[in-house]
Amino acid sequence: MKYLLTARTTAVIVFAIASLGLMNGQLCAQSAKKNQQGSAAKESAKTQQGSGAKSTMTAKQGLDGYCPVCVVAGKGWVKGDPNIQSTYDGKTYYFPSAEVKQMYDANPVKFTPALGGDCTVCLKMLGKRVPGSVKFASMYKERLYLFPDEEVKKKFSKTPDDFANLDLASNGDCTVCTVEIQKQVAGSPDFVTMHKGMRYQFPAAEQMKMFAANPAKYEVADPPAAK
Repeated sequence: MKYLLTARTTAVIVFAIASLGLMNGQLCAQSAKKNQQGSAAKESAKTQQGSGAKSTMTAKQGLDGYCPVCVVAGKGWVKGDPNIQSTYDGKTYYFPSAEVKQMYDANPVKFTPALGGDCTVCLKMLGKRVPGSVKFASMYKERLYLFPDEEVKKKFSKTPDDFANLDLASNGDCTVCTVEIQKQVAGSPDFVTMHKGMRYQFPAAEQMKMFAANPAKYEVADPPAAK
């Protein structure tokens, strides 16, 4: 179920985009200050999540409790409130306010770390998943990447395009189309979801809904290690 955003929230999102994240940074900072003063609004952790974000008792904490919206849009590391959370693709993320949470729920793929927080460099070089750390993070083309140590982070920084899209399933082609009609059809970033850390793109909402209903049928394996 998607959130019905209020006019005020919509205005915040539009203005945040127009100001290249400045408003988001101020919003997160203000929310964090309110939380420290004990006046942040509380809401149930069982609240229904939007845009595919679902509650689960077994989800792992994402970003060590830091707010992904504040990092990606506000360019700042702000601790979230455990009482204000959303769970997406197996990770639970905390936010400093309900308003910031709504921004995440409206577009979780935008704010969720690449590969769900695993290291894209490790996936390409070793062919396996290695969890990244918030201590070794990089922003590239408005996406957040995490690495296990400084050396791997530097390797990414030297040639980021070699690793930036390791989490794009089937090179952006629609896996539903491949299975159902045996055709290679390019997906669109306008119709995208994340599953097991991989981004899946579709040509339309219909294919995205089909994937969501049965992801195991359409998921692809991680890419093999580079030779």
